[in-house]
Amino acid sequence: MAILKLTIFKAKVLKDGRHKIRVAVYHKQETCYIIIRFIIDNLFQFKNGEVVKRSDAAMINTKLRNLLNK
Repeated sequence: MAILKLTIFKAKVLKDGRHKIRVAVYHKQETCYIIIRFIIDNLFQFKNGEVVKRSDAAMINTKLRNLLNK
């Protein structure tokens, strides 16, 4: 059974200093990452798989949960 988790790569920073949110897919001791369209401004806006400290954090978290549930 595959495990899905939201994550970011600290080492993979965009040129403007922002980070892309990725879906980590764990299956049979291998991990693959799927890049999704959501981008955060800095590392402090992402904690424990959720977007925090943003004015639109509730909306983004709802969309991310719906994406994982599909």
